Amino acid sequence: MDKTSLEHIVYIDNTNYLDDKSDYTYLPQNLVLELISLSKKIEFAILDYKFYPTIEQMDNNYSSNQLTSNNIFIPRIEGTYFALKFKIEIDKQIHIKEASKLKDYNKESTSTNFDYHKHTTFIFFDYFIREIDNLLIICNLAHPGSLYTLTGLGYFNNNPTICNFQTRNHHLEHIQFSKNTLWPKLDNIDIIKCWAWYTNNRGIFTGEQNSNLCRAASAYSLTLGEQCRLNEHITLLWSMIGIESLFKSSNTANLQSIRSQLKLNIESMLGTYSLSSKIINSMYEIRSNFLHGGLNFPGLGHVAHENSRLEKNRREIKETISASICILTSALQYIIKHELCDIHFNYKVTISEKPHI
Repeated sequence: MDKTSLEHIVYIDNTNYLDDKSDYTYLPQNLVLELISLSKKIEFAILDYKFYPTIEQMDNNYSSNQLTSNNIFIPRIEGTYFALKFKIEIDKQIHIKEASKLKDYNKESTSTNFDYHKHTTFIFFDYFIREIDNLLIICNLAHPGSLYTLTGLGYFNNNPTICNFQTRNHHLEHIQFSKNTLWPKLDNIDIIKCWAWYTNNRGIFTGEQNSNLCRAASAYSLTLGEQCRLNEHITLLWSMIGIESLFKSSNTANLQSIRSQLKLNIESMLGTYSLSSKIINSMYEIRSNFLHGGLNFPGLGHVAHENSRLEKNRREIKETISASICILTSALQYIIKHELCDIHFNYKVTISEKPHI
């Protein structure tokens, strides 16, 4: 079949990985090998990888034209780097068909110089970038805190273009909560298993599926975004939306009942923890103060440590935010490991009995 190939070299930060040996370490070789193994099973291939210890070496490699691909993308990130070269193949007939549809849609346009074929190429390119974003989300579910990217300048068909990855945050600091408390447990799951679950649940991050899991997964993906990187209170909002999507019954209205229900359901899935009630109560208190008053936050372009009072508040609520991220991540890992497509809790009449998943 006649194909059009697009290749991109993507540089990803690999310093933000937490394992059992140390708090901060390089991305382990096995994760790279998992990614390469995965590439044989999906629509884009990871052709090669290379480590760069500094951004200067990466920039020198790029500026000296050692990268031969016409289509490359270099996110601006910090730390130690490894490069993954991605390739996607597009059926030319589909490409032509999409260009024709676009041309028919814009047939009343007065422009005579619009290149519909080129425009649909960029549509495919955008899809390609979104799929890599999905891969980065899956990497963070498989190996929490592992990968993130920042904005970069790319070259596509020798034309400079800004192509932004959206996965611009990581949960490294939050994951430390699980390591310290041993609850909830966070595992390292094979990426191939995670990607298989994702492909069986296409649309899980797009909001297309009308399910509790879709809502929770979308909320989790948003905790990896730029907004949550800049404001951790937003991280709490999205993580609580994900937690309530999985663990709250839709017909529960009373706040105290919701808190009790969350405790029962969370512990039935993730195990018991002596401070779970305290954490859940703190989550709702912080969220209420953030939304309705009582909790200040820095404005655009400012950070909490500029103000000693805000910094004090930040230290007090950080553990609660970390706990909420760990609860949501651990729950999604449970769902992936058990290959579930959605989740519901069934209640028996006797209040003393725990709900069943």
